[in-house]
Amino acid sequence: MNRNDGKTVIEQKVEDFYKNQSVYLSKKFQEAEARSRFIDPLFEALGWKMDQTGIPHSQWDVHREFTQKDNSRTKKPDYAFRINGKVKFFTEAKAPWVPLTDKEPVFQAKRYAYSTSGKAPIVILTDFEEFRVFNAIERPIFDNPSHGVIKKLDLHYEKYIDNWDLLYDTFSKEAVLNGSIESLQGKITKNTRTLDKEFLSDLVEWRENVARNLAIRNEKLTVDEINECVQRILDRLIFIRNLEDREIFHDTILDLASTKDGIYKRLIPKFREIDKQYNGELFKEHLSEKIVIDDKVLYDIIINLYPSYSPFQFDLIEPEILGRIYEKFLGSKIRLTDSHRAKVEEKDEVRHAGGVYYTPEWIVNHIVENTVGKLIEGKSPEEISGEKNNSLPLSILDPACGSGSFLLGAYQYLIDYHKKWYAENAGKSKKYEKDYYKAQDGEIRLTLSKRKSLLKNHIFGVDIDREATEVAIMSLCLKMLEDGIDELQFGERILPDLSGNIKCGNSLIDRDALFQHNMFGKTGIQAFDWKDEEDGFGEIFKTKGGFDAIIGNPPYIRIQEMQKWAETEVKLYKEIYESGKKGNFDIYILFIEKSLYLINSKGLCGFILPHKFFNATYGTKLREIISSNKNLIKIIHFGDLQIFDGPTTYTCLLFLSKAPIDFISVTKIKSIEEWRRNGSAEIGTINSEELSSGEWIFQVGDKASIYQKLEKWPIKLSEIVNIFVGLQTDGDSIFILEEISQDQDSVICNSKQTGEDHIFEQNHLKYLIKGSLNIKPYSLVDVSKRLIFPYYTSGNKSLLIDVKTYKEKYPKTWSYLELNKKTLSKRNKGNMGNDWYGYVYRKNHTKFDQTKILVPSIASRASFALDREGKYYFVGSGGGGGGGYGITIKEEFQISYEYLLGLLNSKLLDSYLQSYSSPFRGGYFAYNRQYIEKLPIYIPDPADREKFAMCKQIEDYVKTILQLKAEGKDKDASFLEKKIDSLVEKIYEVEL
Repeated sequence: MNRNDGKTVIEQKVEDFYKNQSVYLSKKFQEAEARSRFIDPLFEALGWKMDQTGIPHSQWDVHREFTQKDNSRTKKPDYAFRINGKVKFFTEAKAPWVPLTDKEPVFQAKRYAYSTSGKAPIVILTDFEEFRVFNAIERPIFDNPSHGVIKKLDLHYEKYIDNWDLLYDTFSKEAVLNGSIESLQGKITKNTRTLDKEFLSDLVEWRENVARNLAIRNEKLTVDEINECVQRILDRLIFIRNLEDREIFHDTILDLASTKDGIYKRLIPKFREIDKQYNGELFKEHLSEKIVIDDKVLYDIIINLYPSYSPFQFDLIEPEILGRIYEKFLGSKIRLTDSHRAKVEEKDEVRHAGGVYYTPEWIVNHIVENTVGKLIEGKSPEEISGEKNNSLPLSILDPACGSGSFLLGAYQYLIDYHKKWYAENAGKSKKYEKDYYKAQDGEIRLTLSKRKSLLKNHIFGVDIDREATEVAIMSLCLKMLEDGIDELQFGERILPDLSGNIKCGNSLIDRDALFQHNMFGKTGIQAFDWKDEEDGFGEIFKTKGGFDAIIGNPPYIRIQEMQKWAETEVKLYKEIYESGKKGNFDIYILFIEKSLYLINSKGLCGFILPHKFFNATYGTKLREIISSNKNLIKIIHFGDLQIFDGPTTYTCLLFLSKAPIDFISVTKIKSIEEWRRNGSAEIGTINSEELSSGEWIFQVGDKASIYQKLEKWPIKLSEIVNIFVGLQTDGDSIFILEEISQDQDSVICNSKQTGEDHIFEQNHLKYLIKGSLNIKPYSLVDVSKRLIFPYYTSGNKSLLIDVKTYKEKYPKTWSYLELNKKTLSKRNKGNMGNDWYGYVYRKNHTKFDQTKILVPSIASRASFALDREGKYYFVGSGGGGGGGYGITIKEEFQISYEYLLGLLNSKLLDSYLQSYSSPFRGGYFAYNRQYIEKLPIYIPDPADREKFAMCKQIEDYVKTILQLKAEGKDKDASFLEKKIDSLVEKIYEVEL
């Protein structure tokens, strides 16, 4: 129905309502009648197909709630409006006699939208007489029904016609397809208090309250027992609330808390009852049932899990979102003080890793699709389960599963695949009748038995954190129950026992490793014996040689940080793993090496992880392992684009195969939004023979052939120049000063260390540059820092100025140094001795006082500048982000600094460098030695008269540019820079 036809329909409905208000506003006119007579036609007028008889459920625009019971404590949304299967907004219908400004109906409507955690925060509350729209992106409050109302869409039916264009442009199917709802809901920022943040806040508060109470009332409990008991109590309550909102469990623990005393004594029999019916790990007899806990603590939690206190509609909170909440929740752990009081602190590994990284759902889905999806593509259920070939079922593992996000994604993929397969093929045979059924809405759904078998037979995970494995089990069970419970077989219990699927242990260390390194029985390491584990793990290795698919997001922790709390493990990692034998590696590379051992001969791996190992020294051995065995299938490189919320990380998707692969697919993403929307990216294929233990440089896209030519260029920058790093004082706040003013003899500078101004000798202080702050293309700008350099050179040596000479020649500076003697003497663990006023590291001191090209270690574009007089000093790359390098031309190469400067700043060479350099957030790239030394350099050859003339022209242009820059004529300089770019392309015989 188009805009005008819809308006005609609404005009008729408005007139009908106006003429018969007395009928429609009486309590005899019920909600169902209001829906069929007014509300359904309203949305039909907006272009939505409300009668979906005969249409496959997957193609429905509008999902209606069929199963709602009037006496149900937990209501469900009446309508969910969808585009391509994704809910865009909800609508809650009421009878016209119900006031839509009342707290209860408003809170009920907003709970639906809020529980999607920002995915679909718009909800309409309507009885046709009124049409109210709310943005429930933030926590709804029962006593504040007007919060979140969108005033321009808060309409009485008499205003519908005048506002028809507004309604149509917002809620018509056509408008929603074009993004109207996204515009209406606005953007979610870091400060938006979405459900995941609010529920996490509640969980943290509940944990602290329970932990404190248990510590006080149960003095014999150890810290591990308190952690385990608190986790088990909270998990049980939340799981039960999920069952209640899904109308699987019809009792309510709210009733048990009604008298406010003896609550836990009444809860325990309920746990035992649930255990008999449901099975699973969560409700088995547990230490937590023997503890003492105050009623008030439990009552406060329970009452806040139910409407009208709770804004959480648990059947709408996806297990994936719940897992995301728990992932952050598990980043902290309960500690005990000496007086047996509970305190919650962030875990060491989380603190040093900079936070918890929860993988976005779309990343999980992409990895699952390219591993699990590839393995089961085109296969029947019998082939996937192993029944057809009398083999083990397809096995999927996450070796660092956390709260189970990847396992949830894999399990959902299996469910969706089987649903689709049965819809397309099941009619051909009756043997699948026990595997699926058609729901009231016509959708194919898997029986509980089938969902249970998929979970039990295919999904496996290991994590070092016991609480995380418990959450993973809970999340997977909730995922299994999303479609409810159909008829059970006699004696069948609802939940599978996943204790053999999700295990706690250190995935990287087994008992054999402990034994071989004389550490067996001497550590607190929870070794995990993959091949000797009972249940499915050992059988998978015995029968299939390993897992079919390994997926995940392994932890990112630098080993030098991990040594602070897990020194023994670090020592073992370095001895056990080939990839751990070189440099200060990141632990994620061990998981890659381990996974290649854990998959079988036909297995696939898919991970999201940092791409730093492509270039880092510590990645050498891992690159050698992967390249020599041709394990690499595909790389999706995100460059500097950020995938995770929180700390900055530079990641890629890495796909590996146990079987050798000849050609590698490489995708470089320039825009995540464009790539996800239409696949836009630089895509190419690389022969696996090109990879080695050396740095991995993936050249793809329309410039790939140019870059490959430059990569093979015979002469690199490292061959014709010396590259040196800056100074390392280990006392920058004292030695580096900010110039305030100067005259011929003295300079006044401010000291960061003292916070005060001091007078220094002008002829003693050096000029200091700080990376990209001062080093720009062809020029040095805004140099305001000065450096105390307490040395003189003798030949090729740097010597510390003796105390007597210092006092005589530079008394003002010496006075300042003595003022800071105490701080300076503490450096190098207090071993400075008489050299207390010198630098800790005496490196490259004699290289600054000469002609050199300077380059910052990080910049947004090539920024090489000339220091002709040798006037400027600089700090190393670790100097507070302002580091850089110096470049001097070797004597045997007769080329000018100006010519070399022109090449290094050229668009061609910079484009090439950025194709392989490490990217940084904000469009910055690394210009470290390891990257700039690879730049291809054309050496002028007099025999090639044409190119020799072009080289001379570049040199002359650069000399002019330097003069123009000094005179502030930047536009004229930019004009000549473009001329140089053109000449460089001609010299290298390429065209960007």
